[in-house]
Amino acid sequence: MINGIAFRDIKSAAASCLIVFCLLVLLLSAGRTAMAQEDAQEDATSGESIEEGSSEGMADDLVEADVRYVRIHPPFILNFQARGALRYLKTEIGLQVNGDESVQAVEENLPLLKSNLVLFLSAQDEISITSPEGKFEMKEKALDMLQAVIVEERPSAEILEVLFVNYFVE
Repeated sequence: MINGIAFRDIKSAAASCLIVFCLLVLLLSAGRTAMAQEDAQEDATSGESIEEGSSEGMADDLVEADVRYVRIHPPFILNFQARGALRYLKTEIGLQVNGDESVQAVEENLPLLKSNLVLFLSAQDEISITSPEGKFEMKEKALDMLQAVIVEERPSAEILEVLFVNYFVE
């Protein structure tokens, strides 16, 4: 007993609160789902057409793409010079690709892709590695470089995005 209240009463009250909370979460998520479905249905029946080649049409094509992810293992650990000191970058890289054929092409050419990534990342300067703008630019350049390599090996393969899954600078 705590202050005249039995311990089992406290446990019972806590369990009741937990059940009420879970029900509230379920009701809220069901309401959001119903609203989203209703909005989607209104959009579909609104009669608006999307012309081929428009930006909205391209967005639909991307949604319909067979997006897959390939994680490159092990993480990259590289050193670089920064203000006269040796610093380290450790990053895990993932690739967003289009379809099973692209996954297969990446997996078959992984040593070539890794080698190019090591050379590319090693050539970066401190600002590219540490600043948000530099990371974004580095990501875009890495995508261009990897896409060029994979298309040379298999023209139908497509890398959509380079993802820095983990990124640590010391």
